[in-house]
Amino acid sequence: GDTGVFAACVNLSRCITPGVYAMVGAAAVLGGVTRMTVSVVVIILELTGGLEYVLPVMVAVMVSRLVGYVFRPESLYGE
Repeated sequence: GDTGVFAACVNLSRCITPGVYAMVGAAAVLGGVTRMTVSVVVIILELTGGLEYVLPVMVAVMVSRLVGYVFRPESLYGE
């Protein structure tokens, strides 16, 4: 099922899909700023329909949340 940017690569030895990196990066930024980890993961995966990208999105969101917590304990909405 993936189409467009999320389409499968023809040459598997050099397979880089920029849309996946953009999706993971957007989820990480949103998760780091708002600190809503589960909600962000569910929203991103429901919007894209790419359930095979659950693990990279979850890891990126959790790492961004932890890094954000080191710099500032409260979220954007906690002020």
